[in-house]
Amino acid sequence: MISTHDGKTRIAYAFESAVSEVLAEKTRKALQQYNVHGLLLGGGVACNRHLRRKFEHVTNDEQVDVYLPDFEITTDNALMIALVAFYRLSLLSITKCAAQ
Repeated sequence: MISTHDGKTRIAYAFESAVSEVLAEKTRKALQQYNVHGLLLGGGVACNRHLRRKFEHVTNDEQVDVYLPDFEITTDNALMIALVAFYRLSLLSITKCAAQ
């Protein structure tokens, strides 16, 4: 639990809890509807400890295997997307210059 009385911290925690709960319940419904036997959580969200615990509870309740990557490899894809955009734009600029 949060030990500080900081309003921003409480709001952030409440938001994280609400989002985690919604994701967990939607996942529970999908597991039931599609008769899934395993769940893989990846990307940057897999680094969120609160979300990981929620998914572990859901998959345990539904008797589904859950696969969670080590924290060291749970990175945000935003950097990768930004790099791809940078290189594509750079390549586009080079191509335009060469065509002129």
